[in-house]
Amino acid sequence: MEIEKEFEGLGYRLEASKNQLDELINRKKQIKAASDRLDEKVHKLEQSIAENSITKEDLIREQNILVDKKRTIQDTYDGLYEQMQDLQRNVRDRQKVKEENIQQIRQAELKLAELTKEKELISNKIREVYHQEVPKRILDLNEINIDELRDSIAAIDRSINRIGPINMAVAEEYKAESERYEFLKKQFDDLSESEHNLKQSIEKIDTEARKKFITTFEQVAENFKKTYKMFFDGGEAHVRLVGSEDPLDAEIEIIARPPGKRTQTIRMLSAGEKALTAISLLFAIYLVKPSPFCILDEVDAPLDDSNITRFTRVLRQFSENTQFIVITHNKLTMEEADFLYGVTQEEEGVSKIVSVKFGDEEESKQTATSEVPGD
Repeated sequence: MEIEKEFEGLGYRLEASKNQLDELINRKKQIKAASDRLDEKVHKLEQSIAENSITKEDLIREQNILVDKKRTIQDTYDGLYEQMQDLQRNVRDRQKVKEENIQQIRQAELKLAELTKEKELISNKIREVYHQEVPKRILDLNEINIDELRDSIAAIDRSINRIGPINMAVAEEYKAESERYEFLKKQFDDLSESEHNLKQSIEKIDTEARKKFITTFEQVAENFKKTYKMFFDGGEAHVRLVGSEDPLDAEIEIIARPPGKRTQTIRMLSAGEKALTAISLLFAIYLVKPSPFCILDEVDAPLDDSNITRFTRVLRQFSENTQFIVITHNKLTMEEADFLYGVTQEEEGVSKIVSVKFGDEEESKQTATSEVPGD
């Protein structure tokens, strides 16, 4: 490649020299033509001296000027001619170098063809013996330790001999394992996709849950202020989220101030006040999405008589839109009921359901005909 580049550079320089030589020849012709014109002009001036009344001194002065110009042109011509001679010698020398380079390139091409053929033979032998392809990268023999390479080849040959005969079923085993790998990979990809979709669903659900929780919590907090005043005949209370910025992880703190007392957390209230506060919060939650039926199981158990009166009074107000079923053992709560249902055992082992209807005009007692085996 370096010889070809040098050869190409010599060609360019040779072409430039030829062009420069042609330019010098043209300039020589131009100078020769100018010299001839000056000679002709001198001749005409000499004729003009004889024909016209021009003074001899002017003609001599003009003649001297023309002679000086001619001398200058002649000197330029001689210098250019000498340069042309040098360029011609340079062109002959470079032509000789070019021919020598062409000869070297031909010899290098022959050597390259021999090496290419030898390389192909060696590659075929390596492919037949070792079943390996020769790397395309040209190796630097200075970087290779021949002795270590020979020892490595000998070690590989010994390893191949110790392996013994080739297992012809390897291809089938590889195919089976490959199919199993593809099957497991497909399952893994499906699981990964499912995990991704599940995470997206969880994120969507969490976002929607936070939004709905905040909306519902605000409604419950507003309702709680009203229901607390209904159950306590005054006072104030509110709920708030504490402990975390995430509403799904935050705790709910209840702050209450019964009438005549200072504001405090629910932990500082008495047992009855705690129960009545909890009931007011329960009704605040119920008001967010009321239903035609509501079952209360022993919610009045911790209440004293005064709180029972408040509880039943509020329950009576809510019963205008909702039918309440109250499971209780408190007599004051039972007195406020419209219907009373109970279970009794007149005979051992036989339970009967008894219902009582309370009305303004009449009271009737009806015993159910169904009998339920008792424990």
